Amino acid sequence: ELVDRKAAEIKPADLRPVLARLVDAKKGRTAGKARSYLHAAYAAAIRADFDPDAPEALCGFQIESNPVSVMPSMAHHNRAGQRVLNEPELRAYMARLSQRSLMTRLALELDLMLGGQRPTQLLRAQASDVDVTSSPGEIVLLDLKGARRQPRVHVLPLIGRAREIVAEALSINPTGPLFSNMAGDDGKPIALRMDTLSAAVTDMAKAMVAAGEARSSFSMRDIRRTCETQLAALSVSKDIRGQLLSHGLGGLQDKHYDRHGYWTEKIKALRAWEKRLKTVAEGGRATVTSIKRAVRA
Repeated sequence: ELVDRKAAEIKPADLRPVLARLVDAKKGRTAGKARSYLHAAYAAAIRADFDPDAPEALCGFQIESNPVSVMPSMAHHNRAGQRVLNEPELRAYMARLSQRSLMTRLALELDLMLGGQRPTQLLRAQASDVDVTSSPGEIVLLDLKGARRQPRVHVLPLIGRAREIVAEALSINPTGPLFSNMAGDDGKPIALRMDTLSAAVTDMAKAMVAAGEARSSFSMRDIRRTCETQLAALSVSKDIRGQLLSHGLGGLQDKHYDRHGYWTEKIKALRAWEKRLKTVAEGGRATVTSIKRAVRA
């Protein structure tokens, strides 16, 4: 019934039942996300009539106030994740990757080899964003997380197995999205969706629990958390992990003054990480190698 009404007519009391249904269904985090999306949409529409940069589709709604502003943020539903895969679980996860379809396997394996990148950014990568002809190669990701008006360019070296994965994906998709399946009705490749990767990880987690290979289920966010935890165990410093995983870089120093590319540090970290993953896959324990931040004059 809300769809048929004008956006400017919607009141907070109209939206409360929508979010309450999600909360009652034990989906509080989803309710919080829905509230955030609604708030952002209304805020964008309010600014649009005065913003020369706003897309035309957002103009003309004649919205004067944001009905979501008076609703609580629902932040209490956002619980910090704690799940980290131990070595046997990580070994079983890597073994089960071989059972997935080709593109899903390549995307998930590359995500792992690159230290646990945000998969949404990885799936945006185009064939033109990678280079496997140089040594080392490189992949350029666009980090849109947060309130950035311009994405942060996130460049990572491609070495070892990561370079092989990208080369294989390129041989299949030399143009367009790097991770794409067969062409659609219009003849264009269909980019792999985040939902596909999430579902694959969930399926593997359930299978691992059933087989006694995992203590409990896990998600893609837990894979990223596991990678950073393992990198920390390799003595990769917090600032280098931030550069490698593109987070914690919104401060004044990083935004305006620090223009060091951290290329050498990223290569060292990823080499140590690949060695670590190989050791885990083979059932042994890796030797910890300290990776320190380079000193600059």
